[in-house]
Amino acid sequence: MAHRDSRARPLFTDCERLAVGLTWTPKPSMRLDLQFPQSRFAWRLAKDGTASETWMYTSVGIGGNTWAVTRANGDSDEVSLGDIRLMLGAEHIVDGGGGWFADVGYAFNRHYEFESDQIKNDLSDGVLLQAGWRY
Repeated sequence: MAHRDSRARPLFTDCERLAVGLTWTPKPSMRLDLQFPQSRFAWRLAKDGTASETWMYTSVGIGGNTWAVTRANGDSDEVSLGDIRLMLGAEHIVDGGGGWFADVGYAFNRHYEFESDQIKNDLSDGVLLQAGWRY
């Protein structure tokens, strides 16, 4: 099951989506992930032996992505969206790594920018809802 390491350790992933940080598990029912671009504090709500665990968490991080688009005039371009997110969520993890998650959050400092003109356009704050499952 996840969330069992009681040692602090650095985390590094592939170079395309760099994540750097520190994971600290002060006790088996609590975990702090201080990472860039998203940090998370989680606490376990329930545990069914080794079959499953249910966790609640809060997180803060930088969100966004870049997409290839075709502009109204037919030119190819890229548009990047970005924001800062505050989230509250829950996840249920079953033995083997599957399960489900659900989050609600608030996004602020939202903006988008086209690669061709490099002008940052501000967007209003927003509410985020996301859910999914893993198998």
